[in-house]
Amino acid sequence: MTDVLEWLQALPQPALVGATGALVFAECTIGLGFIAPGEGGLLVAATTVDSVSRFLVLWAVVTVAAGIGDSIGYAIGRRFGPALRETKVIKKYGADGWDKATDILRRRGAWAVFFARFLPVVRTLTPAAAGTSGLAYRKFLPAVVAGAACWSAMHIAIGAALGEAAKKIEGVISTGGLIVVAGAVLALLITMTIRKRRKKARAEAALVVTPGDAELELADAGVVAATVSVPVVVPAPARSGLPHKNSAARVPMQRLIEAETALEELMAQLSDTNRGPSVPQDVVDDAQRTATETAQRLRTIAAKVEAVEAAVAQAPADQRAALEDGAHGLLTHFGRGLDGYRELIAAAGHLVVAGSPNPVPDELVEATDHLAGLAAAMQELSA
Repeated sequence: MTDVLEWLQALPQPALVGATGALVFAECTIGLGFIAPGEGGLLVAATTVDSVSRFLVLWAVVTVAAGIGDSIGYAIGRRFGPALRETKVIKKYGADGWDKATDILRRRGAWAVFFARFLPVVRTLTPAAAGTSGLAYRKFLPAVVAGAACWSAMHIAIGAALGEAAKKIEGVISTGGLIVVAGAVLALLITMTIRKRRKKARAEAALVVTPGDAELELADAGVVAATVSVPVVVPAPARSGLPHKNSAARVPMQRLIEAETALEELMAQLSDTNRGPSVPQDVVDDAQRTATETAQRLRTIAAKVEAVEAAVAQAPADQRAALEDGAHGLLTHFGRGLDGYRELIAAAGHLVVAGSPNPVPDELVEATDHLAGLAAAMQELSA
């Protein structure tokens, strides 16, 4: 083991540091982040750190590389909008991570960018999600730099400590002992990989099996357990009112429908003084009316996206790019409107959980006004 560390330390430092920075840069750029081992490469390179000067040089290079990579991811998100979630790369490697990133960004803003740096997969997707969400770059960049600086310093310190520990361990363990330890670690990694793949396969199989008589329970981890009498494999039925399954507007529309259901239940709670807090009915009615108007305009925008997508398939090659840009722009407006709709849901939810019998609905009023502004901005698009 020490032979490996000595070999790494003997490598030209500019090349080692440059390669590490390139790996981190690639990991921070959406698409490459799913295959580039930036974190692992940093830990390996950090085992060669044996002085303060080496620590500072590696730390500075990695921080800058991460900041540039995240900025490129942000620009990609700004350019392509919510349609990014429907790309093959995101669907294959990070749809769940994308959803987590957008949810954290919606709730925490720039703070989410800082803390996402420490979450695998999520840190790769967060920059693009931030660009899609409309988070201002002046808020995004400081959070990225601060997060990258803390993340890189922590990993370099861990790697340096591991390198030093490896030297001490080899001093007391024979070569045979090291082989046994390495074999045990390898067996553990293989076991974990197999379990993860089996779990994923079971979850995917559950999505295409519709039982004749089944009781389904959805766990928080996303695993579906079913007790079936006569299992029948059939394709999942298309939900009525949704765009075509290949349309980039389909998933946003699914989220809108889910949001409408959630808001309907919350409005019922706020309107019933026997079940929930007493909120002025005019405030509740105004919120519901604004939400209904916004949802209708979002549906119109989704229909336009689907129509433009159909036009792209038939248009001459030199005109397709402009049509695709138009569809992406419509999806960006849809995403902003849906975010405003969800903010209204959050405000209503806070009122429902309020302990006061006469809560002050300022947050609901503010969210309603904000959503009304978004609806007005979408009026021309949905006309």
